[in-house]
Amino acid sequence: MIMQRVSSTMLKSIEEGNVDTTIELDSHADSPVVGNGATIIKKTGRTVSVSGFTDRLGKAIRIQVANACYVYGDDKDGKVYIMMIRNALHILEMEACLIPPIMMRLAGLTVDECSKFLSASPSIANHSIYFNDEQIWIPLKLDGVISYMPCQSLNAS
Repeated sequence: MIMQRVSSTMLKSIEEGNVDTTIELDSHADSPVVGNGATIIKKTGRTVSVSGFTDRLGKAIRIQVANACYVYGDDKDGKVYIMMIRNALHILEMEACLIPPIMMRLAGLTVDECSKFLSASPSIANHSIYFNDEQIWIPLKLDGVISYMPCQSLNAS
């Protein structure tokens, strides 16, 4: 995942707090998955065979691999960022984007999955993603046991 800053005036709906989708942490996966909220930047032309965690879910299917992006708007400073996700499985039926934390760590990001309420001394580092090169913290939100960041399609209006 690569972060690029864009003008905060680019997406009016981000400033208004509308959310199209989420980028969710998925510790059980080995590849990122982008869904119908993704803006596809490039179809790689590759496909992979994907199957469920049990044979009862049916036979493996072929899925397109794509580079995609989402837009994240920071509630605190109003800045808007493009979140690039490369070599992701493109599954149109998915509403959320799933990203394995290990993949983010391999890309040089610092990921802290510990919820603030479970931390002995909560800080900005807890329950967040830190983009080391850009020195930007993205706080995560919690829905039940799922850690996520709200985001939108790049072509939102």
